[in-house]
Amino acid sequence: MADRLSLDELLARQHTSGPAATIEPVQDRDDVVKLTPWILAGGCQCAQSLVIPKKAIESLSLTGEKHSCCGKWLQVVHVTFSGEAKYLADVIDQLGKNAQIASAQRS
Repeated sequence: MADRLSLDELLARQHTSGPAATIEPVQDRDDVVKLTPWILAGGCQCAQSLVIPKKAIESLSLTGEKHSCCGKWLQVVHVTFSGEAKYLADVIDQLGKNAQIASAQRS
């Protein structure tokens, strides 16, 4: 059964959800993760990935989407960044928009 939300809760979550991305571990590094912007119409966006400290992530919200990339199925999440790392939301949004434009130009 799906989670139930009030209308106000839904609107608050939609308004405050961070950029959509996939997150993967980085080999031999426990303190960082690889964060890749996700766009609906895009394929692999690994060229747009950033390696960031785990502590820069405050929370994650599942989107219900899964993404196939480089032979792996990854969960797509909305990322909320913590404290001084909040600027990363703008960076990830910009990378995602750039990837979307590039994807449309290839079509």
